[in-house]
Amino acid sequence: MRQVTADHDHQTAMRLRSLRGAAILGISTTTHGTVELALRGWTVILAGVSASGCHAVTMAGARTSWLGDSGSYGPFWWLEVCSAAAGQHAALRGVALGAPIRLVPDRGTPDSTLLPADPQLAGSPLGGPIGEHTELRRCAPVG
Repeated sequence: MRQVTADHDHQTAMRLRSLRGAAILGISTTTHGTVELALRGWTVILAGVSASGCHAVTMAGARTSWLGDSGSYGPFWWLEVCSAAAGQHAALRGVALGAPIRLVPDRGTPDSTLLPADPQLAGSPLGGPIGEHTELRRCAPVG
């Protein structure tokens, strides 16, 4: 079971890495600490996020925004939302930390079977893994 979970975590990290720089089409948060990012072809759902984390990504995503980076830190996953106003040289960013994470392909996305549901979390509304891979980076300057 550990190998299955490790493989799933690795696939999730690889998919998130492939989505770096993707335009965020919409951001929604709930009072229960769930952040949902709509990207072209995918929806990324992160649960267990603090109120300040929800606020940070919402504020960063108030302008044209993109997924800056992501990764995991122990049992938690983190997402970085970057944006820039006209004339700014550095990106604004908001980071959300939480667990679990779930990547949901839109209908018609060719990789719809890439990320199988985690059997240990089958009863959870989010499903998804808790990972060990971590990679920290800053948003790249704009312009």
